[in-house]
Amino acid sequence: MASRFTGYALVVNIKYFKDPGIKNREDTVSDQVNVIAAFEKLGFDTKLVTESTDTERQGGVSDPNTTDSAEVNVTIDYFKREFEEARKHVKEQRYDHFAVFISTHGEEVRETDHYIHKLCFYDGDESTEEILFKPLDKQLRKVKKLVIIQACRSRNDEPDSEDEDLGVPIRIVEDLAEEYQSSEGDSPPMTEAETVHCVPLCIPNCITMFSSPSGKAAYQGHLSDLLLKTVKNLKCGEDVKVLELLREINRQFAERDIDWGTYDNENKIYLSYDVKNIGSIVHCLTEHIVYRIKIK
Repeated sequence: MASRFTGYALVVNIKYFKDPGIKNREDTVSDQVNVIAAFEKLGFDTKLVTESTDTERQGGVSDPNTTDSAEVNVTIDYFKREFEEARKHVKEQRYDHFAVFISTHGEEVRETDHYIHKLCFYDGDESTEEILFKPLDKQLRKVKKLVIIQACRSRNDEPDSEDEDLGVPIRIVEDLAEEYQSSEGDSPPMTEAETVHCVPLCIPNCITMFSSPSGKAAYQGHLSDLLLKTVKNLKCGEDVKVLELLREINRQFAERDIDWGTYDNENKIYLSYDVKNIGSIVHCLTEHIVYRIKIK
């Protein structure tokens, strides 16, 4: 018998980290709330993996005035167990679609002649390819997959200033002969880092969307917000081409100026400026992934 659900979505939000040098992400609850709402709107069965207490995991409600319930953090092993259970559930229920959303810190790490992306868990980093994509490809190759990653892709061997995207200045010209002339003069020669690229995370029957391009930071809250807003605009009963859905999110991404800034310790002032953010989509599909659902 066909499932009443479009598919299964695993939503992972990692907010706390053992290393005191890594900033906690307590203010990212909106990611999990928005993404769960979006996938439920798309007709998915959903499962949330995030920090909790022993009492909450057993179905109860923790008393904030007591300390007898130890926190359960999203360690590497904890994620692996939950991810394994999710893959088993997809196979047992014979779902056609599986979606994974992960919100955490991330980084691109240089390895000789290329970069690899790593996800940050409570107790350390793991290669995104090894912990996420290889198990997906091995166990759910025929299932249609969507992976959305809300995590930075800053590079570990570049200065922090390089991970910000300030946008591209555009000069409007009236003379078409000037159209292809640069308004900034000759382009500077490419650095070695600019010629070394991150290995694409691409497996069969899968669309991957990062919340930022390779080498750039991601700004929390925007991708999940745009996902929910875009899904809410879908018409009841229409088929949803996932690639087009993500491209529409990117169109809205490109129109946003994100207020950002740094604190100038020398002058004791906060310097505010706008940055741009846009998602990065990669796939090797030969046909569209389509969610044939009824919007609730």
